[in-house]
Amino acid sequence: MFSEFGSGLQKRIREHHESNGGVSRFEKIPLYLNWAGQSENIETVNDYCLRFSKTVFQKVIDSPWVPGVQRYLRLNSQRQSNVLVTATPQKEIEEILSHLRMMGMFKMVFGAPVRKSDAIREVLQTENVSLNQACMIGDSDSDYDAAAKNGIQFVLRKTQENVEFQKRCKTHMISDFLNE
Repeated sequence: MFSEFGSGLQKRIREHHESNGGVSRFEKIPLYLNWAGQSENIETVNDYCLRFSKTVFQKVIDSPWVPGVQRYLRLNSQRQSNVLVTATPQKEIEEILSHLRMMGMFKMVFGAPVRKSDAIREVLQTENVSLNQACMIGDSDSDYDAAAKNGIQFVLRKTQENVEFQKRCKTHMISDFLNE
């Protein structure tokens, strides 16, 4: 996407996108359109969001699992409440989970446009969860910020994309779900 605006802008967009992985495309795409000197009207934003969705949907389905997470979810989904909070649009994450036969592993699923911090707050309130019983596992600044805003524990999953954040983040970190 955005190749028609030159490789320099495309590189800038890719770097921003990768370093802001937990931010909704509905927030990022207007910014990228602005950088490209294009209209940020709702029709253009929706067009780019649809193009992005079509590009990434199958890639997400085909992507490798974080080692151990599938087993962890299958073994623990009956004895603990797993809630998925993501910047992926609500309908799209539901389609992905359905395709992967994973909907039953989550008590609740929150996607964009719901903000991560709002989703966590809603779960804490509606499910009457105490702060010391809640933990967010995530891989981005926005995940950490949402957990911190709600006063819950945060575990950072280390990835190649968040190496700089790992250096700044003072929290428990994991690479996978095999021995954690």
